[in-house]
Amino acid sequence: MNFYRDLPRYFIVCGTYHEPDYQVYLNASKVPEFSDDLTELECRIVDMKSSEASVRFTVSWYYRVNRRSDDVVASELLAVMSGDWTLKYGDRSKQRAQDGDFIFSKEHTDTFSFRIQRTTEEDRGNYYCVVSAWTRQRNDSWVKSKDVFSKPVTIFWASEDSVLVVKARQPKPFFAAGNTFEMTCKVSSKNIKSPRYSVLITAEKPVGDLSSPNETKYIISLDQDSVVKLENWTDASRVDGVVLEKVQEDEFRYRMYQTQVSDAGLYRCMVTAWSPVRGSLWREAATSLSNPIEIDFQTAGPLFNASVHSDTPSVTRGDLIRLFCIITVEGAALDPDDMAFDVSWFAVHSFGLDKAPVLLSSLDRKGIVTTAERDQKSELSLERVSVLEFLLQVHGSEDQDFGNYYCSVTPWVKSPTGSWQKEAEIYSKPIFVTVKMDVLNAFKYPLLIGVGLSTVIGLLSCLIGYCSSHWCCKKEVQETRRERRRLMSMEMD
Repeated sequence: MNFYRDLPRYFIVCGTYHEPDYQVYLNASKVPEFSDDLTELECRIVDMKSSEASVRFTVSWYYRVNRRSDDVVASELLAVMSGDWTLKYGDRSKQRAQDGDFIFSKEHTDTFSFRIQRTTEEDRGNYYCVVSAWTRQRNDSWVKSKDVFSKPVTIFWASEDSVLVVKARQPKPFFAAGNTFEMTCKVSSKNIKSPRYSVLITAEKPVGDLSSPNETKYIISLDQDSVVKLENWTDASRVDGVVLEKVQEDEFRYRMYQTQVSDAGLYRCMVTAWSPVRGSLWREAATSLSNPIEIDFQTAGPLFNASVHSDTPSVTRGDLIRLFCIITVEGAALDPDDMAFDVSWFAVHSFGLDKAPVLLSSLDRKGIVTTAERDQKSELSLERVSVLEFLLQVHGSEDQDFGNYYCSVTPWVKSPTGSWQKEAEIYSKPIFVTVKMDVLNAFKYPLLIGVGLSTVIGLLSCLIGYCSSHWCCKKEVQETRRERRRLMSMEMD
């Protein structure tokens, strides 16, 4: 009998724990050069001695402001991954991660990435990652066993102001009415990433308007995708009279055909530079205005002036207001059939000219009258009295019709070729119209009503007094007479 053979055998297995041995390397695969550029950081595990199934790796991302001084700056947590692969965001990155601007991902078993879709100037600084090793326990739980820090990577670019310069020139500086006006605009930019340009042509015209001496109109525009749009070009006879095109990436050309005298003014190119963000989106980087190119017609044609006259500048409420817009022509004599006018009447309902003018009525050169809607009960009429006179009438004037009245005139002159040329718009000086109240008519009806009521009340009082005295006093007299008769009869007895 072998004693040792029958004894139970116990085997004790002793295992030795090996701490994971690895290094962490942080690399900036995409570095921004401008604002809104993409930033991409890769955190890789290198020099790993062994990779056991009972060990897993997670990552934490940190940000620290880059200071030139030696002051200690605390790191800010961007995101941390726990042992069960749950990702938690820090206060700095929570909102931007929800918006999709911060993206944290695990590309491979040994690689973690952090991407900033649109890097701002506030994102400049130092970034580093911490890779943690987790070991599985007997109860299938995970315990952090080691942290390895990477060296920081600096994200920085010099922020300089965007510079945009636009120069306009006129290839043909001298031309006459009816010719083609051409203007080119050359654009140069600095510190703007991959710029595209949108162009807007503006015209500043000297206008004798009482409210605004200079008027700037938008004529035509071309956006960064080369889409052309007519802005405030309202000349129906020249719908295709303006053209804006891109000659090169940084050069644009504007043309205006069949120029007229009314086109005189200062023309500029307003250029806006756009930078691409997130693929098909664009961000406005800078806007600049070019030097002006002047259109000035030196003609020996007629000069037109406008004035306002009225025989009734002060009227009583309800009376008729008559205002004449009189046009005078100086210089070359014209046949009445060779000129026409667009006439408009305006009013400023105040003692001064501190309010905006209100359009009352207009008559174009074809004789079509257009009257604006008003709140007053008075009615307006506009007619052409003669070739150079236009009459505005206010029927049934009210107190609200007082104020300064003036007219604007746009002359049209027929050229020797038979085409009509639009001249510059002119304005007359205002005339002040007062509307007085008719005192007699205002108090006539109240007086008549008062006298009538007083008369009726007086007659009614007299009637009541007469009736009361007639019926009430008669009974007392009869009773008194009866008592006297009785006394007389007793004395006689």
